[in-house]
Amino acid sequence: MQLVRVAAERHRRMQGLHLMPGQLKRPPSPEKLRQAATLLQGGASQREVTRTTGIARETLRKHFPGQGWTFKQGGDFRALTRHNPIH
Repeated sequence: MQLVRVAAERHRRMQGLHLMPGQLKRPPSPEKLRQAATLLQGGASQREVTRTTGIARETLRKHFPGQGWTFKQGGDFRALTRHNPIH
Protein backbone atom coordinates (compact mmCIF):
# COMPACT_ATOMS: atom_id res chain seq x y z
CA MET A 1 0.00 0.00 0.00
CA GLN A 2 2.83 2.42 0.79
CA LEU A 3 4.13 2.28 -2.79
CA VAL A 4 0.68 3.10 -4.20
CA ARG A 5 0.30 6.10 -1.87
CA VAL A 6 3.74 7.42 -2.81
CA ALA A 7 2.98 7.03 -6.52
CA ALA A 8 -0.38 8.78 -6.09
CA GLU A 9 1.25 11.67 -4.20
CA ARG A 10 3.90 12.01 -6.91
CA HIS A 11 1.21 12.09 -9.60
CA ARG A 12 -0.79 14.77 -7.73
CA ARG A 13 2.39 16.84 -7.28
CA MET A 14 3.20 16.60 -11.00
CA GLN A 15 -0.35 17.74 -11.82
CA GLY A 16 -0.15 20.63 -9.36
CA LEU A 17 -2.91 19.09 -7.24
CA HIS A 18 -0.87 18.55 -4.09
CA LEU A 19 -1.91 21.90 -2.64
CA MET A 20 -5.09 22.31 -0.68
CA PRO A 21 -7.59 24.92 -1.92
CA GLY A 22 -6.46 28.40 -0.91
CA GLN A 23 -2.88 27.20 -0.58
CA LEU A 24 -1.59 28.50 -3.89
CA LYS A 25 2.11 29.18 -3.90
CA ARG A 26 2.80 32.79 -4.75
CA PRO A 27 6.24 34.31 -5.04
CA PRO A 28 7.13 36.62 -2.16
CA SER A 29 6.60 40.31 -2.73
CA PRO A 30 9.64 42.54 -3.33
CA GLU A 31 8.93 44.15 0.05
CA LYS A 32 9.09 40.76 1.82
CA LEU A 33 12.32 39.90 -0.03
CA ARG A 34 13.86 43.23 1.05
CA GLN A 35 12.82 42.53 4.63
CA ALA A 36 14.34 39.05 4.43
CA ALA A 37 17.58 40.43 2.98
CA THR A 38 17.82 42.96 5.81
CA LEU A 39 17.26 40.29 8.44
CA LEU A 40 19.82 37.93 6.90
CA GLN A 41 22.39 40.71 6.61
CA GLY A 42 21.73 41.52 10.27
CA GLY A 43 22.70 37.97 11.25
CA ALA A 44 19.30 36.29 11.56
CA SER A 45 18.98 32.59 10.81
CA GLN A 46 16.84 31.42 7.91
CA ARG A 47 14.44 29.89 10.42
CA GLU A 48 14.01 33.25 12.17
CA VAL A 49 13.52 35.01 8.82
CA THR A 50 10.85 32.43 7.96
CA ARG A 51 9.04 33.05 11.24
CA THR A 52 9.20 36.82 10.76
CA THR A 53 8.34 37.15 7.07
CA GLY A 54 6.35 34.00 6.34
CA ILE A 55 8.64 33.17 3.40
CA ALA A 56 9.38 29.43 3.20
CA ARG A 57 12.95 28.36 3.95
CA GLU A 58 13.21 26.73 0.53
CA THR A 59 12.34 30.08 -1.06
CA LEU A 60 14.92 31.85 1.10
CA ARG A 61 17.57 29.35 0.02
CA LYS A 62 16.63 29.98 -3.62
CA HIS A 63 16.72 33.78 -3.39
CA PHE A 64 19.64 34.07 -0.93
CA PRO A 65 21.97 31.12 -1.53
CA GLY A 66 24.75 30.82 1.02
CA GLN A 67 23.22 33.37 3.39
CA GLY A 68 21.99 32.57 6.86
CA TRP A 69 23.66 30.53 9.54
CA THR A 70 26.00 27.65 8.87
CA PHE A 71 25.38 24.33 10.62
CA LYS A 72 28.20 25.18 13.03
CA GLN A 73 26.68 28.57 13.90
CA GLY A 74 23.30 26.96 14.48
CA GLY A 75 24.88 24.28 16.67
CA ASP A 76 26.82 26.88 18.66
CA PHE A 77 23.63 28.89 19.22
CA ARG A 78 21.77 25.77 20.32
CA ALA A 79 24.56 24.86 22.73
CA LEU A 80 24.44 28.33 24.27
CA THR A 81 20.66 28.38 24.65
CA ARG A 82 20.07 24.73 25.57
CA HIS A 83 20.06 25.35 29.33
CA ASN A 84 19.12 29.03 29.20
CA PRO A 85 16.27 29.33 26.70
CA ILE A 86 15.57 32.75 25.26
CA HIS A 87 12.01 33.89 25.97
